[in-house]
Parts: sequence; structure tokens; C-alpha cells
Amino acid sequence: MDKVTALKSQYSFRDVAYSFVGEVMGKGRDFTQHACLYCESSDAFTIYEESFFCYSCEKHGDVIDLLAYRENQTVGDFLRGNDCEISVAEIEKLREQNAERARERKEVADREYKNAYDRLQDVKAWIRYASNLSNTPNAQGLWNLRGVPNEWQSFFGLGYSPDFKYTTKTGKATSQTLVIPV
Repeated sequence: MDKVTALKSQYSFRDVAYSFVGEVMGKGRDFTQHACLYCESSDAFTIYEESFFCYSCEKHGDVIDLLAYRENQTVGDFLRGNDCEISVAEIEKLREQNAERARERKEVADREYKNAYDRLQDVKAWIRYASNLSNTPNAQGLWNLRGVPNEWQSFFGLGYSPDFKYTTKTGKATSQTLVIPV
């Protein structure tokens, strides 16, 4: 085990991070929505299992970066002060590795946010469906022409949508249609 790894193993990243940010917010393994230590942007500082990333100023690092910050030193000075000689190139390599892990986590989070946004759009489509239902005499008449009495229309929530949106293999389409909630 090299000296830097040995130094890191002496500290719990989360304990050091929490000493800066105070109360833990978030869920699961990652905790977010803290004020950044570097740029003071609120809700941008994310604490991961063994690293941090600020989505505002894009600062990132691990326990060594936080300890150096606490001691008001550069990472290199902090490591030298703890008998860990390391070159600038090695420090940059470690930072790049942390940054790459943070970027990967951000991509996963972005996909999750996109999925949530898509689900929200589906809900909005359902709300649009419900609000576009027209139970006017003309809409009821269209159902009556098909042999569906008004009582059934009301009971089953049948209606008419002047701009019903649906997806086809070639994309999205809009149509006037009689609608049945599913």
C-alpha cells in the first residue's frame, strides 16, 4: 500500500465531509444539496461514497482534498507535511480519476432525471387527456352513433379529445378521437 493510500485509509471520507457540511441530506449512498465549500453555491455540492463533486464550480476530490482545504494548504503541501512525497503529475492523475468517476455518476443521474422527466410528461399527457375530455352534446352524440348510451359514457369516462397525442413507429402524432381511459 503506498503512502497516499495509507494516509487516506486513516480517515473516513464521510466523517471529514460532514465536518464541513453539517447535517446529512439525501438518500442512499450519495448525499447532495449542500453549499459548496469552494464557490458557496447552494445545493450543488454532492458527497459520494469516497469523493465529492460540485455541479456549480466543478471542483472535485477525495478525502485528501478536503483535509488540505481544512488545513488551508495545497494538496501537495498537505501530502508533504504528512510524509507522502508525490509528484504533481501523480496528483493530477488522482484528480482526473476522481473527476472521471464523478462524471460517470453525473451521467447516471442525468439519465435518471431524464427518465423522471419522461414519466412526468406521461402524467401531463394523462392530465391533458382528462382535461380535454369533452362531454358536450356533440361528443356524446358521436358515442351515441356507436351505440353507447350517455350513462355508459359517464360511468366509463368516455369522451372526445380534439388533439389526442399518441406515438407511432415514425414519431408522435395528433388526432381528433373518441377516447377511452386505460
